[in-house]
Amino acid sequence: MVVPRPSQRCTRSIAEIRISTSKLNFSAVTASELGYPAHICIMVSEDGSQVAIQASEQNEYSFPFCRFDENGKPIREVISICNKEFIRLIRKQMGWKDTGVYVTPAVKYIDGDMLLFDLKTAYVRTKNMKNSYAVKEQGIEAYPPMSEVLMKYRSLRTLPSMACAAKRDDGNIVYGEVVSASA
Repeated sequence: MVVPRPSQRCTRSIAEIRISTSKLNFSAVTASELGYPAHICIMVSEDGSQVAIQASEQNEYSFPFCRFDENGKPIREVISICNKEFIRLIRKQMGWKDTGVYVTPAVKYIDGDMLLFDLKTAYVRTKNMKNSYAVKEQGIEAYPPMSEVLMKYRSLRTLPSMACAAKRDDGNIVYGEVVSASA
């Protein structure tokens, strides 16, 4: 895996991660902000309170991310990565309820095209709620430098819950693979 040049420059983003009871859902904006990568690496802080994603070449640590049409153009869709065990651990670690969709806005690291989701800023989205794109609890300067994220965060693929992947009857991968919202 190629490690990009470290950067501390980051900015607010309108990308978000939505964590349901069984999936990590990424909006089409998230894919756009990363440049529509075919694969991403998902990294998790040691305490499980932050998740970072970065475009990646296909390798043992990456997850399939964007799909492309026959002309090579990205298909704009919600991208879901299923891993019930990981999500159960996140919900427990963060003290979240067992139901509801938790939404976390992103912080974008400019030089490395990486997005960081601070789960401490998550809120439960309701039907009548307007989108909230602001990072709420702390300023941009409070987030770790990209070099620290790359050095200290663990790849989701290396966590014990990723050791077992199984294909369901409907063809979707239960742990760790992409399940398209339109599939």
